Amino acid sequence: MVSWNELRKMDSQIIAETWEKEIRAGQEPLKKFKPSKLNDQYLKIRLDIIDLFDNTSIRIFGERSEKNTYGYNFDAEFGLAIYSYLSKLGMTEADAANDDIWRFIQMKVIPDVIYDRWPYKNGKFNNKRFWSDKSRLYLKVIWWYIDLIWAGTEEETKRYMTSLDISQIIDRAGKSGTRIAVYREILHVFSRVDSSERTNLIDRVLMLNSSYCSSIEPELMNCSLEEYVVSLYRELGINV
Repeated sequence: MVSWNELRKMDSQIIAETWEKEIRAGQEPLKKFKPSKLNDQYLKIRLDIIDLFDNTSIRIFGERSEKNTYGYNFDAEFGLAIYSYLSKLGMTEADAANDDIWRFIQMKVIPDVIYDRWPYKNGKFNNKRFWSDKSRLYLKVIWWYIDLIWAGTEEETKRYMTSLDISQIIDRAGKSGTRIAVYREILHVFSRVDSSERTNLIDRVLMLNSSYCSSIEPELMNCSLEEYVVSLYRELGINV
């Protein structure tokens, strides 16, 4: 079990501002990043995550290059690898809800990996993905995406990966206030819906669920969660 280190938002900002100044001066602090003051446990985590990132790139792109265009397929595959790896290290949903844990990993352990995925672009440093926006922290977003669709094993979970924007899925989960078990089932059933009927469908299902949850508790109803969720889709005219 890992004793997770934390990094405050204020401290993250100071680090990011230093990097940004160096990048504007023509230096490459993140491409040449070397960790300092990491214990052996975190040094191993760094090497393991770099390996997961590189192997995902090879699977998706064949060979890594500066021309790689990252997107849903890469993030979903990398997210699945990160989720499995960090879960084996003992990361819980309570840990994953702590933004300071993610900030430490992203700013102190593998900032070069995050920078590879979200580089300096158009004269701007991607603060949202590194440290500033709790709903956009890269590793946090892909970890929670997998957690929300988790089906017990990696192979089973792959069945429920859909091409919805991952960040938007996480945002919707937070805004709706949906219980994780219910939201997970909503996504599982969504994967069975024909692509021609998916436009804005998640929002509509979540709104309907939210209205029902104001007066009922889905997990205490006299039916399974799957039956409850299927009824939501069918009420919206979607036959699943």
